[in-house]
Amino acid sequence: GSYMSNINKCPGAKCPADAISGTNAPNCKCPTSIENKWAYDAENTVCTDCYMATGGAKPVWNYEKRICQACPHGAIWDGNACVNNALSCDATTGKCTLLKKYGTCTAGMIAIRTPQELANINANATTLAGSYCLMNDIDLSSYSVGEGWTPIGTSTYEQVDGDNLISNAFEGIFDGNNHRITNLKINISRSTGIAAGLFGVIKGNNAEVRNLGVVNANVTSSVAPSQSSNLINSDAGILVGINYGTIKNCYSTGIVNSSSTLSYSFAGGLVGSNRERGKIENSYSTASAFSTASGTYHAYAGGLVGSNSDKEGAINDSYATGDVTATGASGNVYAGGLVANSGGTITNSHATGNVSSNGSSVSKLTGSGG
Repeated sequence: GSYMSNINKCPGAKCPADAISGTNAPNCKCPTSIENKWAYDAENTVCTDCYMATGGAKPVWNYEKRICQACPHGAIWDGNACVNNALSCDATTGKCTLLKKYGTCTAGMIAIRTPQELANINANATTLAGSYCLMNDIDLSSYSVGEGWTPIGTSTYEQVDGDNLISNAFEGIFDGNNHRITNLKINISRSTGIAAGLFGVIKGNNAEVRNLGVVNANVTSSVAPSQSSNLINSDAGILVGINYGTIKNCYSTGIVNSSSTLSYSFAGGLVGSNRERGKIENSYSTASAFSTASGTYHAYAGGLVGSNSDKEGAINDSYATGDVTATGASGNVYAGGLVANSGGTITNSHATGNVSSNGSSVSKLTGSGG
């Protein structure tokens, strides 16, 4: 069955027996009192405080019915009812795999329900090549100290020559299942190249991120190499720093800020750089994007993407509404409402944000190229 609340709070629901005992769900935070004290945030979109029995994931806020809903251990909410025997979970690791189709996810995908499970994708090459389903909204506020969130996939690199030297990128599939990841914070400074975002680098023939929103993000990337280099850059985007894969049905809100000294700087509301054969489809960003470069090096800022590759980079059916600012010294400065610099294709896409630059390349759509 399901456990429900009213619109103001969730006082009437009882913890399922296995949640109280902890035998099947040791991470469950339900109190043993007669009330669960479920609550949700100011937007009425995320249930908090009481974790449901399925591995410690938070209850789901049902927009249509305006209630918190959770399911007994081993079941998942499919939008209408609890589906039993939908997950197969390892008792030792706690990792759960979908046994049935769930929303936009397919059977066989690994369930992601908590910030820690999301972070664990970074564990090794095997996990970076896995297929994942986001089971509920996730709040990353607990990763806001210091450098904040560590991007999934490579976040730093020494050199990229022909784009073949990036290792440990995310090469799997991540299906957001139309959920949101909120309060992403990244603040990285390096002397090596940086790919900053929820995902650092997405790369591979089958690599894909889809059906995901990243909301209220604050991503900052700063690069200062020991010597001048056009190969050690700052690539910052809220969803992805560098994309060689496919991004579908995704969106972002917040702020992204990229800066560089003696190298190039790329900032995009959704993606920093859309590289060779990278595809972005049916996606948007309302984020503000800022890019700064010193000396003769270039600064690129785009409402959706910083740079779109001339080697089959493609943006389709997408848009941006955020404000864009690019600043440089004596180098080229590109600012575009949608894309700062594009040599690839752009179809059925638009931008409406304010665009400013102290350089000559400023456009509501693309700063240069395109």
